[in-house]
Amino acid sequence: MKTYAQLIKEYRKSREREMISNGSHEHGRIIADNIFEAALSDKLDVSIITGTLRREFYEPLVPKLSRLLETNKVNLIVVDPEESELSGNKFLDCISSASNREIIINRDNSQNRRHQHFILAGDSMYRLETDHEMGLAVANFNDPIVGEMLRDRFESVLEEFLADKKPVESAG
Repeated sequence: MKTYAQLIKEYRKSREREMISNGSHEHGRIIADNIFEAALSDKLDVSIITGTLRREFYEPLVPKLSRLLETNKVNLIVVDPEESELSGNKFLDCISSASNREIIINRDNSQNRRHQHFILAGDSMYRLETDHEMGLAVANFNDPIVGEMLRDRFESVLEEFLADKKPVESAG
């Protein structure tokens, strides 16, 4: 029987338009790793909206992130940051040191902004959270319809935060 990691790798390589269930944080890390791998091989930009930057989820991606930032743009919006997760975060440090990125960190949690969390590579590969606390999500390595919707959503959220300016830390 194939492991979840083997199945996800096959989906990544085949680029089948298949909806993939993500039933845990561990599955999420496997999918995110494969999305970054695909972004590297296909030279795709990556956009991320996340609540926090949980080290156990994002820091294993740093080696691929570092390679990706050599040739591609990576955009990051953190909507509900925990200071303890930001300070010394290797993922954030890596992306902050690059020139081809946009980073938005919402510093005003009083506005209670809730946005769906996702990772998008190009316009068709994604992991879209359906339940943040449980780590539940769906993913696809070839869905341009949802990919376009997520691209539009990312741009809308980015514009929303940039319009506020004061409660947001922006680097780009």
